[in-house]
Amino acid sequence: MSQGETLIHYAPVAQPNTEALDLFRCLPIYRTAEGQEFGTDVVLGHKGDIENTAGRNAAILRLIFKALFRAHAQGQYVQVIVPVNSIALANRKGATIIHDVFAELEQESRAALTIEIFNLPEKVSIDSLSDITIPMLPYTDRFIAHPHPAMEDYTVFANCNYRGVACDMATTEGDDAKQLDDLTDFWGEATKRRLGLCVQNAATDKIVATARRWEAIHIDGPLIAPPVERPGAEA
Repeated sequence: MSQGETLIHYAPVAQPNTEALDLFRCLPIYRTAEGQEFGTDVVLGHKGDIENTAGRNAAILRLIFKALFRAHAQGQYVQVIVPVNSIALANRKGATIIHDVFAELEQESRAALTIEIFNLPEKVSIDSLSDITIPMLPYTDRFIAHPHPAMEDYTVFANCNYRGVACDMATTEGDDAKQLDDLTDFWGEATKRRLGLCVQNAATDKIVATARRWEAIHIDGPLIAPPVERPGAEA
């Protein structure tokens, strides 16, 4: 029986004040031999063992770093948003695994990194968020958070100097009006804490237009450009 494969797709990200699509959000995928695909939550998900979770996150980071180095070597100065499961840094061994893989990245490529921390608990303290962030801080100071859906106050992210918070429209429920209401609430809390708004998987003209009007720092989705197989590739 043939085995599946792990690969990375790269979603072009729109940013304010530029037409260039040179920032890419990394989308890890596991494709079975039968063609079924599983996304980030499965590929990087926590399965009960912190070191195992850290190891799988590190393996994906290595794939991304190779693609980033290759693009830079070809003269394409692209940037990437890399996902990291917060649970991968939940103990010293896991944090060391993640720290060490970031240390492998070429010095000149580190400025091209933004780290997106996902799978955060509902309640996050400054100390717990610092424990997650500090192992990666020598390699980039650009962090965004994907808050727990039940989290209502984003002060902790501002206090830890995160650039922004991400709202994934693919996980919101209801019709367009309900999605817009949810995004409005999210934007309101982000703005209150002076955090940038990151809108992921924007799939309607209304959502994209609203995100642009609110000067979202990141917007991706099918109306921006479809994912590509390597950073810097044409959609």
